[in-house]
Amino acid sequence: MLDLLFEVEGSALPADYAYALSRAVVAILPWLEDEPWAGIHPLKGAYTDRGTILVSRRSRLALRVPRGRVAQAAALAGRSLDISGHSLRIGAGRTRELTSFATLYSRFVDTGSADEARFVEDVAALLQELATQSKFLCGQRRRGHAAEGEIAGYSVMLHEVPREQSVYLQERGLGRHRLLGCGILIPHKSIRAVRIED
Repeated sequence: MLDLLFEVEGSALPADYAYALSRAVVAILPWLEDEPWAGIHPLKGAYTDRGTILVSRRSRLALRVPRGRVAQAAALAGRSLDISGHSLRIGAGRTRELTSFATLYSRFVDTGSADEARFVEDVAALLQELATQSKFLCGQRRRGHAAEGEIAGYSVMLHEVPREQSVYLQERGLGRHRLLGCGILIPHKSIRAVRIED
């Protein structure tokens, strides 16, 4: 697995853009739904009090895809996506290798449990399945929409991740709905570098 980052042009998208974005991307890359570890990273942008997220020159559409799918995923370049009536034009793409870090973070993990205590149990079980001794912290509650309706979860930070397991955990991710940006783990330099409630 690696990340493929595309430049984007646009002004604003609905704050709850993830489902519409996933449908627009899958319409061009239908094989994404058959790749269980593939995902679409959350977009980086400024959220406004008008229920939108502002797209800037620094925003990127990032996909986590198998290395063998990079050439096919490049078909997004030059396309314009309709995201709930808002246009997002996709520019050139470049690859980024996954690198080993001792602290990993996901903005929104969805395990199917909205209750925090159950969610913590779910994450512990997922990490056990992945055979890692990484520790974790749960942060802010998140909500979103999927084909089946509203979904809920929390941000999660893994820390004290064994170096030899870090890339593997990034490849696998946590929980459900990877194409909605959920469960995609990204590196952070240290646990002190991130406010878990962000």
